[in-house]
Amino acid sequence: MQAKEFMQQVRKAESELKLIAMKRRHYEDLAASIGVKLTGMPSGSGGGSRVETAAVGLTILTSQLTEKEKEYAALVRKAEKLIDKIPQEKFRKVLTLRYLCGISWRSIQDEMAYNDEKSVYRCNGYALKELQKLM
Repeated sequence: MQAKEFMQQVRKAESELKLIAMKRRHYEDLAASIGVKLTGMPSGSGGGSRVETAAVGLTILTSQLTEKEKEYAALVRKAEKLIDKIPQEKFRKVLTLRYLCGISWRSIQDEMAYNDEKSVYRCNGYALKELQKLM
């Protein structure tokens, strides 16, 4: 696999991790909003209350999110370890900002004090070549 393809997968994984965190918060809010109607009469459904059914469903959804989260986190950890092995600080920084943090080229240019975006692209290209050597 090429370093660029690998880092694009890592960038996607970072994005997916953010979505998973948002979904998890949504499910927690949803679980907190489920209420019970207290009528004093047992329900005739025979299978359990609406709250129990919802809680089981949310637990299943949460466990599915956890599995996906583990997969994405493993990919990100692998990328971080590879990036840490690159001796040039600027290369490590550009790869981290672009692929792990999802920062735009323009913001990276400002952060790293480059004169133009072409310089950032070149630095990224050289950084990917160094990363490819480590893969």
